[in-house]
Amino acid sequence: MKFTTKQLSYEDILQYVSEEDIALYYLGVTSQSKMFSFYREETNPGYYLYYKNGRMMYYDCIESRTLSRLIMEVNGWSFKDFMGNLKQDFSTRLITPSKIKKLPKIESKPKNTEIKIKARNWEDWDLEFWGKGGITLDWLKDPRRNIKPLSYFWAKDYLNVAEKHCYSYEYYWHNNVFRRKIYQPYSTDRKWISNVDTTVIQNINTLPKSPDNELLIISSSYKDTGVIECNLTLPDSRLYIPSCAPNNEGAFLPPQLPYKFSQRFKRIVTWFDNDYAGHKAAKKYQQLYGYEPIFIPEGWAKDPFEFRDKYGKREFVNLSNYLLYGNS
Repeated sequence: MKFTTKQLSYEDILQYVSEEDIALYYLGVTSQSKMFSFYREETNPGYYLYYKNGRMMYYDCIESRTLSRLIMEVNGWSFKDFMGNLKQDFSTRLITPSKIKKLPKIESKPKNTEIKIKARNWEDWDLEFWGKGGITLDWLKDPRRNIKPLSYFWAKDYLNVAEKHCYSYEYYWHNNVFRRKIYQPYSTDRKWISNVDTTVIQNINTLPKSPDNELLIISSSYKDTGVIECNLTLPDSRLYIPSCAPNNEGAFLPPQLPYKFSQRFKRIVTWFDNDYAGHKAAKKYQQLYGYEPIFIPEGWAKDPFEFRDKYGKREFVNLSNYLLYGNS
């Protein structure tokens, strides 16, 4: 008999995927993680996930919920939506072509395609793209950023001649595959090629590790992080404002990072795209971690890179001062 994910109930899925995995994937936390309430404002996070009769529950002094109900409410999903996403996101752990197969526990759902690259030297003409955001070659060349310009790359053993502006974001080894993301900003059909998962935090290696730093801005992309760091400084200081970015706006921070960030930064702000996905992600970050969201005003630009390109550094600095401090 052949099985498909369509035939699986939630109870069936829990035989192969734990609720810890489900909570980590959709909420970015586990039962061992502190989190901010989804339903009320508070100044300190707490432990709100617990187990009752072998099932994960959520309780924050207002109402108890099952994990599945919490995820549906946070995302605005019906039960059908929830099950559809669950079956798709964990499909590799639920079925084989001929039968259901219980697979070993894994932390995420990585893509295992091997991507190889042939890097080239940075050239002044690379700023034809990066310079639009005021990003400098010195920033790009910093080895801690792990950004490389490419001449060629291989995906699934197929050789690809890189477009003129083609770059690799280099991450880490995982499951014997090196994780990287190819970015071709002017491509009409292959802008992104990657084998990474949602645990990536871009530019994290450059963040200051000392305590009592004034500000961290979490942006929606690596290029927006570059715009922030290359154009903005703290008030009355020559120190640049540090920034990092998740792999995409839908990704959460790894469970250990919110605590580490709280020890190192006095204020943490999200600056995501001014669109539906950006607002949705910012709301989740505010609910989970208490991070304050800011957005470029409607009609001006979608993100920091686009605004800096359209209006220049002076206007970008004025806008940033207004969004961050209420002055220009």
